[in-house]
Amino acid sequence: MNGFLPWAEETLYDLVDTDIVKGYDDGEGMVTVRPNAPITRAELTSLLVRVLDLKAAENTKTFTDVPKGKWFYNDVNTAASLGIVSGINATQFAPNFITLILRHRTLKKKWSH
Repeated sequence: MNGFLPWAEETLYDLVDTDIVKGYDDGEGMVTVRPNAPITRAELTSLLVRVLDLKAAENTKTFTDVPKGKWFYNDVNTAASLGIVSGINATQFAPNFITLILRHRTLKKKWSH
């Protein structure tokens, strides 16, 4: 596991084994996790959907920046249909934005000196 936290190694392996954490395919058949990396809105949404085993409501919501075929398409649409997540506006989800929680933590750290 690339960049793993030693105390979290067993848990990370368990999460990968149960498909809750998909990791990053390095192109050579290896999957890595990056627990020290910032998490995007798409990644956090996918984790929530997988951990809670959520199923989409009938009123699906789609976003122009979440096209079919992307790895996060079903998870984002499922969470949006249940009202768990919303877009940054009526048509965009911003899947690659770093989550607000992490951005807040970073800003707090930066300005707390």
